[in-house]
Amino acid sequence: MEGMGQRGLDRRRFIGRAAALIGGATVGGSILAACGDDGDDGTTSAAAPATSQAAPPSSSAAATTEAAASSEAATTAAATTEAAATSEAAATTQAATNFSGDFVYWSWQPPDSPYGEIFDAAGERLTAANPDLSFKHTSVESANYFTKFQTAYNGDESPDCMEMFWTGQYVDLVQQGTLTDLTDQMSSLPAFYGPVLDSLKVDGKVYGVPIDLNTLTIAWNQKVFEDVGIQPPASLDELIDSAGKIRDKGYQPLAVNIKDGWPGGDLWFAQMAYVDPSGTAIREAEAGERGWDDPMFLQAAENVKRMVDAKLFADGSNALDFTSSVAVYGRGEVAMLYPVGNFSTQITADAVGDKFTWDLFPFPPLNAGDEVKATGGPAIIASVPTNAKLPEAGVEYIRLLTDAEGSAALIERDYIPAYDIDTSANTDPLYAKMVSFQPTAQTRAIFVPKVYDALVNGMQSLINGNGSPADVISGMVKAAA
Repeated sequence: MEGMGQRGLDRRRFIGRAAALIGGATVGGSILAACGDDGDDGTTSAAAPATSQAAPPSSSAAATTEAAASSEAATTAAATTEAAATSEAAATTQAATNFSGDFVYWSWQPPDSPYGEIFDAAGERLTAANPDLSFKHTSVESANYFTKFQTAYNGDESPDCMEMFWTGQYVDLVQQGTLTDLTDQMSSLPAFYGPVLDSLKVDGKVYGVPIDLNTLTIAWNQKVFEDVGIQPPASLDELIDSAGKIRDKGYQPLAVNIKDGWPGGDLWFAQMAYVDPSGTAIREAEAGERGWDDPMFLQAAENVKRMVDAKLFADGSNALDFTSSVAVYGRGEVAMLYPVGNFSTQITADAVGDKFTWDLFPFPPLNAGDEVKATGGPAIIASVPTNAKLPEAGVEYIRLLTDAEGSAALIERDYIPAYDIDTSANTDPLYAKMVSFQPTAQTRAIFVPKVYDALVNGMQSLINGNGSPADVISGMVKAAA
């Protein structure tokens, strides 16, 4: 397979603070400390109300980014899609509306991140079309995000639109009546991928709109694989068997940032993609139609236990966070890195530099020759609180994030829109590969907070050698009771 390690390194600045730390990370007993928060507590970026001489929406924030040159090409491609046609109709509707006041959008993304640029560009387009409207993006650290939202909601100070978490709290907020039913608005938005949109429905209704998708894969070091004399594994058995061969050559097999917690859950989801042929077992369990003690859930945990027993995970993985795991991989000390998504390919490329070529593959299937499936799902999800002061503007903001210009901004930053659209304007081979994995990608979310937390905690204990597959499942069952 042709290597993809040589990439342009100036296009993305995602997790910039983490990238700055990567060069100094070490492996073994002196693992790098945890990376910083996802966002700054209360940090804001704002656009003042537009004047009557405001520039056209397309020449505002987007023109100040380094991606503007490719945006026009991406927009041209996007204009041939159904999403572009839909956005034209939405623009006609917006022309008859004049929003006024102070529009507030909440996320946990840092303001200076690529997502922050996208949010601000949409905000400036919104204010350019509405001269009496101001825009502010407030970034709240993820650890306190929902606590602060509950306080804001109770004080009638909710944002007008907000980033929503892809698991747990989403359903809780819906059941509490704090999120607006957006089902009737979907006809004016792109035709989202059915499985993705279905994963966000509660009792058949939509309360969160998927803006883009993530897909989790394994990065592999071609130099190490050649030295060991192996190829990317075609089955789970081959992956497990590779651990001993890699160690015999003096390398560590697979770096996983177990310290962060959620990757342990994703190892389980990666196995569920194969042990559940229908792809519906998790949703059925959430609805009470299947027990969390179903044999399929246990089998997924047992598959991960096999990896632990084979010493597939790099030594010290329980102390690896995102930053240090990427750093270890970038120095060529491990053969593989997981999880790698389109949100982190550039920072991985930054760490690797020109030291070796690398590529991606999803977790292999149980049996060689079976269909290969990645895991993924919504990345940015947008919701409108029920007590938002400008709910219609919130919906319009979502339209701007997903229209032709919004789609182009996503694509040129390596993000995968949650709807069918031409992504060829982004010529990066790694991005194209991520997009190719999306049609068969399976869920990586449990929308019952206590059950999801039990899964993550149980898997972390299992991987650290302090728990068993049965413990994982019993914890999930107790959490659901």
